[in-house]
Amino acid sequence: MFEAAARRQITREEKKHKIAKRETDGETIRAAATATALKRTADIKLRFVLLGDEEARGYSITLAPTVVSNRAIVGNDSLVPQGAVLPPYSLVGAFSLPLPALASGKSCFGLPPLLMSAQKATTDVDVSLLYSPSLWLRTCRVIVEALRVWFLPPLVCLGIGTSTQLLMEAYPLFVADDGNLPTFLNQKAELVGTEELQVMRNFVALLTISPLYYVDCMVVPGLMLLLLLKWTIVGRYSPVLLPMYCVGVWSTEFIT
Repeated sequence: MFEAAARRQITREEKKHKIAKRETDGETIRAAATATALKRTADIKLRFVLLGDEEARGYSITLAPTVVSNRAIVGNDSLVPQGAVLPPYSLVGAFSLPLPALASGKSCFGLPPLLMSAQKATTDVDVSLLYSPSLWLRTCRVIVEALRVWFLPPLVCLGIGTSTQLLMEAYPLFVADDGNLPTFLNQKAELVGTEELQVMRNFVALLTISPLYYVDCMVVPGLMLLLLLKWTIVGRYSPVLLPMYCVGVWSTEFIT
């Protein structure tokens, strides 16, 4: 009888151990999934919010309604898990998790999340500049975002292409079939007299001069252009409170 009771006790202990292990594994899976999701958002250059990510616990996946109320703000690269409810006028900081019980008008940030201190209420800003912009404001923002995205890549491609072409003109490595050197804008230049093309000498010159040439012709002008745009468009940074839809915010985003 004592042996049977001991076996039952051992069986109960094993069941408790299995249940505890299952819950621990579920917590580990959940933490790993959260870390993986946040890392995935950080690795991708485009900024977005991971909303309603599934919860894995106890070898099961839980799906629950996720609510983002009107005028609730979710920062870039943040993660809103399953079942979270963001009340109106609440804010979740960038790369953060929301608090389990976030009250209306409160803000949190971080991982794990922390409640931000009380912020001074602002009542002198037009609501249309915060939550309900006009068609004209939305159009202006689309134009600014388009310029911000498309301004730099064509400029870099143009600089690299032009600089490379000028270098290849100064130190050519090949001659066309007609015996002429390919030059800028598809024009042709004949070899002077019977001088042969010094391929190895030009190759060594390209390896030596190219880094300095690209720094002088691309890096330095690019930095000067950036400084010029920064001081022309933004000026000196100072503590200021700006609504989302205004030239001050757009100009800062354009420069960054």
